[in-house]
Amino acid sequence: MSGLLSDRLIANGDAWYALVNSPGREVDIKNHIIANNDTLNIVDMVIPEPSEGRRKEEQNRYRYFLGYVFIKTSLNIQKYNKILNIDGVYKFLENLCFDKGKVYIPVCIPEDQMLRLKEYLNGIIIVTKNKNEFDIGDDVEIMSGDLKGINGKIMSLTNNYAGLIAKNGFNQIIRVPVDRISRLILNDE
Repeated sequence: MSGLLSDRLIANGDAWYALVNSPGREVDIKNHIIANNDTLNIVDMVIPEPSEGRRKEEQNRYRYFLGYVFIKTSLNIQKYNKILNIDGVYKFLENLCFDKGKVYIPVCIPEDQMLRLKEYLNGIIIVTKNKNEFDIGDDVEIMSGDLKGINGKIMSLTNNYAGLIAKNGFNQIIRVPVDRISRLILNDE
């Protein structure tokens, strides 16, 4: 492996990665990781596997993820090679990089995407919100994006965007997609 690959692996810190494996081998890979975690140091792991007794509709969502195991770890070249040597693991989900020669770099999966994947696999229905779910004057909180955590009052609704006056003193209307906000329930309601 090139120095470029090892430099990029070490620079990432704890991140989510997808292992591409033989479909049906996910549980074997999970057991191997658990048994050898003292050397692998996997922080978290998601194995899309249906539990016993689930209805057929619920089991169907797992078919989309056959052949994948998701791990969260701080990846370096030694750990990369140890993981690739696990029986059943073909490779990491990777991007081809040409900036200093042809090299494959494992893809880091954003934390918010893994949270949504976990919610999906646990049967939590993820619904895209629309402007009809809110009214002008509603107190809301921005739940994702650069403005996450800001509370405000809806002053306008257009298409799938809300115009908010932030309660922390911005003194201007902030335009936010409605699928990034959630209604606040105040104590006096």
